[in-house]
Amino acid sequence: MHRTVLSSAALYRTRRMWIPTFAFVVAAAPVSRPQFRAEAGRTVEFTLTAAPAKLSLIPDFTSDVYAYNGQVPGPTLEVREGDRVTVRFKNELPVPSTIHWHGIHLPFEADGSPFHPVAPGGTHDYVFTLMPGSAGTYWYHPHPHHTTGYQVAKGLYGVLIVRAPDDPLQHLPENVLLLSDNRLRADGSIDFAEPHSM
Repeated sequence: MHRTVLSSAALYRTRRMWIPTFAFVVAAAPVSRPQFRAEAGRTVEFTLTAAPAKLSLIPDFTSDVYAYNGQVPGPTLEVREGDRVTVRFKNELPVPSTIHWHGIHLPFEADGSPFHPVAPGGTHDYVFTLMPGSAGTYWYHPHPHHTTGYQVAKGLYGVLIVRAPDDPLQHLPENVLLLSDNRLRADGSIDFAEPHSM
């Protein structure tokens, strides 16, 4: 995974003082291919494990993060319209969490809403079929009640690509470019937004 620090001199104004922050771009995020592929009526399976980690998000420093499968952002998941998808979620965080599939029309039980938290140490299988017309690039992230922003700021987010079966661009090379506005201090620690400011 390649990270580029856009600016190490940027300053962020808090109510008390100016602090340096870093913005970074995560380019060419690794694509997670399904464990099983069949040509028609595919069933695809992924495992996403959310856990605390120490990662280098800016040069020479480590950050205490939450990560999917040990990386920030989480793996890029690639599927096709018509696929029956199973995502086995393992919550190794010290707090409840979910995985919300942002922008995709799914059954209530598979949406990863705050109504279905997964307790620390728990697992949950998100099972859904991708409907025709759902091709696009989406993101996934946690959606626990009142702590979504905190868990995203800690690093829990990733890309989901849904392809059309007749994708006319499938022969072209591509990279995923994911922009993050998470704020990091000069020492690599996460600069969280003030409570109730979002």
